[in-house]
Amino acid sequence: MLKNLKMNLQLFAEPGEAGEQGEGGEQVTFASQSELDSLVDKRISKALETAKTTWEQSTSEKIEAAKQEAATEAVKLAEMDAEQKAKYQREQLDVELAKREAEITQRELKAQATVQLTEAKLPIELLTTLDYTNAETCKASIDAVSAAFTKATGSFDAAVQAEVDKRLSHSVDNPLGGGQTTRTDNPFSKESLNLTEQGRLFQTDPERARLLQQQAQQ
Repeated sequence: MLKNLKMNLQLFAEPGEAGEQGEGGEQVTFASQSELDSLVDKRISKALETAKTTWEQSTSEKIEAAKQEAATEAVKLAEMDAEQKAKYQREQLDVELAKREAEITQRELKAQATVQLTEAKLPIELLTTLDYTNAETCKASIDAVSAAFTKATGSFDAAVQAEVDKRLSHSVDNPLGGGQTTRTDNPFSKESLNLTEQGRLFQTDPERARLLQQQAQQ
């Protein structure tokens, strides 16, 4: 038999609701998992319905705003004479053409910027930080982003390289680590030639393998 399930229904409450708590704010007990699942399903359905209503209301408001704008436009045109209408329509056409031209320019500049970032081996995600107003601003923003990214990664790479150099400097005297290295420890030396160990070192630690090769040739 299933044990009674206790659940704080406030977790399922909509924003601003008090939840379906028991008397005195006590947690409600469910007799079975199916009873709890039923409540969860109801809450999810209610949340979806709320989201749908919100979306419909927002869409309705946008449609109404568009209608009002069109009505205002019609009234404005009705009050104009033929010459004013022609001038106004030319202005609106110029605005629309300028908008489309700007969109085309931005697409072209973004395509060019994608190529430039790829050739420079920079992250494509940097595209979102660029200025596509015109070719000059786009180039300037690419240069600025590239310089900042190179400086940041350069500092990181320098720190990594410094640590690598430090470790390699310790490995020169003791390439195998732990104890003094002799030719009998070196799989590249004539005294202890070991092709299997050489292969393992080249796969797991090529830098150490190179150092051991140099040591064996001395």
